[in-house]
Amino acid sequence: MEYPVNWNSGRRAYIHILNMFFQPKDIYPGAKIKEAISLDRSIVGNAFIPRIEAEAMPFHSNNLSQLLNRYSIEPGSKEAKQIQKSLSHCEAPFPKGAKQFCATSLESMIDNTISELGTPNLQVMSTVLGNRGSKREKIFYKVGSPVVELPQEKFVLCHPVVSPQVVFYCHTAPKFKGYAIPLEGNNGRKVNALAICHYDAKDFNPVFFEMLNVKPSTMPICHFLMEDHLAWTRP
Repeated sequence: MEYPVNWNSGRRAYIHILNMFFQPKDIYPGAKIKEAISLDRSIVGNAFIPRIEAEAMPFHSNNLSQLLNRYSIEPGSKEAKQIQKSLSHCEAPFPKGAKQFCATSLESMIDNTISELGTPNLQVMSTVLGNRGSKREKIFYKVGSPVVELPQEKFVLCHPVVSPQVVFYCHTAPKFKGYAIPLEGNNGRKVNALAICHYDAKDFNPVFFEMLNVKPSTMPICHFLMEDHLAWTRP
């Protein structure tokens, strides 16, 4: 899995976040994360466009040419291919027992989340960063105390995707487990990290199981959320 650093000036480096995945047993006070990770925003820049504007041109592959024209993006360019990839991600069939949607406005994100969670009483959580250093700085973290297991098991997770307008890919799963994990960086940074564990990971890319040295579908897979990724749940 990978996310662009910046859509506007980005188009350059990618943050590879394979090392942000782990198993629950590996996260405890004092544990060290073996590789440097970045929890900063994965996509920097624009805000949601108004709902009426988003619905006038749905984020769908049928409207690709109109989307490219609207944002002055050349067909066949790297940017165009990135948008095509995001569209394919939004339109891909979802695993049995899970649901997904792509939100192009704040209103659509909230409405769909209310529908999935069955209540208008929502709580949204994310990773909160402390002092900021250079984005190019490699930071190695160790786990602080306490590691708190969240009581909720149902979440709607929303991840930003590559697009010139703000779009979040949101999904559910049969069972999640969340953790609030304090992290301490070797540069002094303090992070209140949010991590989510997937207890039905059979549809994950095999590379994650290889990296964790476990057999597919036998163990839960957890990952940290970057600061602009959201977890909606009931309070």
